Amino acid sequence: MNSVWWRKNLENILVALTALLFLAGTAFLVSSVQDSAYTKFLSPDETANYFFINNYASEGNIAVFEEANLFGEEIVHPRSIRSDHAWLKPVSFLGIILLYAHLAMLVGPQLIPYFTPFFATLGIIFFYAFVRQLWGKKTALIAAILLASFPVYIFYTVRSLFHNVLFVVFLLGSAYFLLLTIKHSIIKKRAFLAWSFDRQTLIANGSAFLSGLFLGGAIASRSSELIWLGPLFLLIWLFYARRLSLLTIVTSIFALLLSLLPVFYWNQILYSSPFYGGYSEMNASLQQISQASGEILHINLQNSISRLENVWRVLKDNIFYFGYHPRQSLEMFYYYVIKMFPLLCLFTAFGFIIFAFKWLKRPKKGAVLYLLSWFLLSVILVLYYGSWQFNDNPDPSRFTIGNSYTRYWLPIYIMAIPFAAFFIVRFSKLFASLSRFIKLEAWRLRGQNYLYLLMASLLTGFYIFISLSFVFFGSEEGLMTLYYNHFRDRQDAAAILESTEEEAIIITQYHDKQLFPERKIVSALLTNNDVNEVISQLVKYYPVYYYNFAFPEKDLLYLNERKLPNFNLQIEPIKRRGPFALYLVKPMIVNDETLLAQ
Repeated sequence: MNSVWWRKNLENILVALTALLFLAGTAFLVSSVQDSAYTKFLSPDETANYFFINNYASEGNIAVFEEANLFGEEIVHPRSIRSDHAWLKPVSFLGIILLYAHLAMLVGPQLIPYFTPFFATLGIIFFYAFVRQLWGKKTALIAAILLASFPVYIFYTVRSLFHNVLFVVFLLGSAYFLLLTIKHSIIKKRAFLAWSFDRQTLIANGSAFLSGLFLGGAIASRSSELIWLGPLFLLIWLFYARRLSLLTIVTSIFALLLSLLPVFYWNQILYSSPFYGGYSEMNASLQQISQASGEILHINLQNSISRLENVWRVLKDNIFYFGYHPRQSLEMFYYYVIKMFPLLCLFTAFGFIIFAFKWLKRPKKGAVLYLLSWFLLSVILVLYYGSWQFNDNPDPSRFTIGNSYTRYWLPIYIMAIPFAAFFIVRFSKLFASLSRFIKLEAWRLRGQNYLYLLMASLLTGFYIFISLSFVFFGSEEGLMTLYYNHFRDRQDAAAILESTEEEAIIITQYHDKQLFPERKIVSALLTNNDVNEVISQLVKYYPVYYYNFAFPEKDLLYLNERKLPNFNLQIEPIKRRGPFALYLVKPMIVNDETLLAQ
């Protein structure tokens, strides 16, 4: 009895062990750089998210009043935060802030950095359950292991206050429950309006509710992904509209809106519209897209062509508001997909070929939908984000895992993984067929199982080794490099905080993530005349410092003799930290000789 149960549930047990190992590993990596005395992150986005999560969990409000902006003309804030009438607000999507803040209220703010590892672990389970419905349990097991060891998934789980992994987890949950909804929706006469209390209907509608709830969580986490989520769900609707009842659809939409209500509420409070967020460019684009879409309703035959062209131009310019560069998109695809993850691409290509031959023999609607969905989201994501120019790495010529393309293209990678897993399963079965040369029939079946396990383990183990080597050591932004940078930044931040007053304002370009919120931040350089004009007023009320790359002596003389006197300012070196230096920014001292010279 026990042995039968173990054999029957072996894949589920292995997936559970994989998920637990992933949770333990990522939580350990997070704990190795975070503690109660120093909770800092390596990006301004993470720093801002943590600040607002912590504030909402403790104070019950997201926005924070910064009195220095009463004199500072809204410039006193770090990156990824905006100031509106002296109130600091997120330049971000609110989903992760609202969810993690409420969780922090329940379990304590000290666990905030560990929430993403927890949700990422659930994502592995959702992914396994989803792939098992479409590809079978063997492929699903290997796919779950490949996801748990995939470099981008690990990297942005450990960098735990980015939105992307949480978005993907919610999307995987929504996809799985949507699959259950379709599976348990019974086709019968007048099924579109049908309702009963049988088990199939209850499962279908319960799954539809959960699918809508998770989809709402995904949209709340990254609303910008609606650019491809909308077309994707339209495609799903075209395939399965006749199978879903009206009640199932209404239930799913109700759950979707229910999960988005907190975001609508806080968007209205913070940004004066339930549909606006912290990105001013996106808000402007939404407004223009809405106006252009409304024009379609007023187009008549006489002026239809010219007005349609105008509508299309407005939509194109606002959807691709960072530009539309197909050639650059393909170049980025090469560097961040093919070149960065060649083994995944190789396994996926072989798996796709095998899958295509199998599908041509026995076409299935689900297989067609999966392929079309993967193609659709890949084209949109590659063209949309590939047209942007990101400078996450200070050296723009370097293509590293920490650049934003990898996290934005995480859905593309994840949808490729089942093909890679399918290749491993099919190739391992082909290798296992060598057992036919075993003469003893009693050993033949056992030999087939052993040969399959051997090849599947070798291929999967090789993939895991390559993946973990890359995420830890294979990139100049690998986890080991980031941990070294983290501890170096920790020492630098302690030295700077020790040398400055609690109420001090520090002007800096990249060090806001180490110094905020302990110190007020102006994210700028002293070469900015508009900023210097404001600083000349702030020095009357606050101690002001500048922390950036140390100036050579000639540049320091130029600043103090030619540049800053125009704003009645001068700077004085205070402390040196490697290539960086801390300067006191103060009003220029005007002596008698200066007055005579004037």
